[in-house]
Amino acid sequence: MLCYLRLKNYLLIPEIELNFKDGFTCFTGETGAGKSMILGSIELLKGERVDWKIFEGQKEVIIEGIFRLKPDKEILNKYDLQIEDEIFIQRVLDPEQKISKIRINGIPVSASILKEIFEKYIEIHGQHSQVYLLSKDNQIDILDAFAGLSKKLKDFKDLFRNYKKMKKEYDELKRNYERILSMKDFMEHSIKEMEEINIENIDTESLFDEYRKLYSKKELKEKINEIMFELSEGEESIVNKLNKILKYENLFKEFNLQPFNMVSDALNILQEAESEFVKMRFEEEEDEKKLENLQNLLQKIEELKRKHRTDEKGLLFLYKKWKEELESFEKLFDKLKDTEIMLNEIENKLKNMAEEISFLRKTKAEELKYKLVEELHKLGFSYVKFEIEFSEREIYEKGKDEVNFLISTSKDRKLFLLSKVASGGELSRIMLALKTLITKEDEKRIMIFDEVDVGIGGEVARIVGKNLKKLSKGKQVFCVTHLPQIACFADHHYFVYKEETRYRTIVKVKELKSESEREREIARMIAGEKVDENSLKAARTLLKEGIKI
Repeated sequence: MLCYLRLKNYLLIPEIELNFKDGFTCFTGETGAGKSMILGSIELLKGERVDWKIFEGQKEVIIEGIFRLKPDKEILNKYDLQIEDEIFIQRVLDPEQKISKIRINGIPVSASILKEIFEKYIEIHGQHSQVYLLSKDNQIDILDAFAGLSKKLKDFKDLFRNYKKMKKEYDELKRNYERILSMKDFMEHSIKEMEEINIENIDTESLFDEYRKLYSKKELKEKINEIMFELSEGEESIVNKLNKILKYENLFKEFNLQPFNMVSDALNILQEAESEFVKMRFEEEEDEKKLENLQNLLQKIEELKRKHRTDEKGLLFLYKKWKEELESFEKLFDKLKDTEIMLNEIENKLKNMAEEISFLRKTKAEELKYKLVEELHKLGFSYVKFEIEFSEREIYEKGKDEVNFLISTSKDRKLFLLSKVASGGELSRIMLALKTLITKEDEKRIMIFDEVDVGIGGEVARIVGKNLKKLSKGKQVFCVTHLPQIACFADHHYFVYKEETRYRTIVKVKELKSESEREREIARMIAGEKVDENSLKAARTLLKEGIKI
């Protein structure tokens, strides 16, 4: 329920604080006193849009309210809000900037979040509200409440949500499967290419270092060839010249051979050097092959980078990712098939449940039509014809039905959609009649009626008041009324009046707590400003009847 309301700089209200209780609360006062302002502020606390035109030229407007209720945990979790049983709402309006700031228990939120939280608990019926009754979604909710389908619908809704969740997973699996299937050959080929370059162990920086070293050594090969030419391979090489010298050794047998021995030793040393140079040349040839292979490897790496538009780490990531996807491909197919089977089973169950719910709705619709017409006759409709039109749609969380309420309030007019026929006052009374029929099943905790007494009086007004009183059992009902026959049934009575100050007209609100205060206000509503003993006596009679209900 709404326990506390504070308004500051709200239209003609400088500042007021009101404390509310459960039951039926009415607001009375002269025409134009500002009674609907109070209900309009509650509407803004519910998250409705601000009509900035009515606040033009005003200072900062503050609207605060304390509610005691347990919000839907699913909505709270959705927005990561921690709220227990008490909710403090503050809405601050800046008319100059056209900015609205909202806080729930000190936490900033948007108007849409505020509206989503309270949509389930607060219902407003009046000329300035988006009338609840005109929504097709709400019309089917009313029928379901009358039919007592809350348990069946909860089970259906839970199953439908489970189905939607599983369907989302299935669609994701299918997209993934089809994506892998379409890329399977490409991934297999790419994996093979990456394995050829040993992508898991590759280090491009080290490879480039080795390449630079080998490339530098490549220049030595030419020098070795020059050395070998000078040492042993050229016609005028050192080895050849020394061999020529040693040919003269026999001529010097009888003389000193020591120089020839020294030449021979030198030749042996040079031949050993030749052998080492041969080895070096062979190594250079091996290095050249390594350089060529390394050059090819680096080229392949660069080609793969360009092909996949990534770097070395990216190639490794793709390699591992594609390997995992290909390895899980068969499992993915099996999971897809299993999920498809489960989805088909749930679909069949949902169809059967939707059929059952639809049958119960159509059966109860006939009863609702009869009872509603009966109630509306009591509420001052001299002629009324009411029908519930069913149409079928794709299964959603409420089943397979959509409904439209059709009404005719004149014998010479055929049935039309409720929104095309009924006025604000008529809609409020139709809503009151419907709420009276479904009060036990209705989840709404706070109900506000602004125009329920338009165009009625006498016995009809008394029945409206009686119904509002009954409707308020276990709920909180607010009503603006000009009729004493309605006000007398209220559990809590507030008098709204204007007061002229030196500079402006202001609106004040006073709770009528004593019996005499209520008697006098009811008497004023009966007789106008000239309250006499007769009007006071009539007021006491009305209040006694109100207390009995």
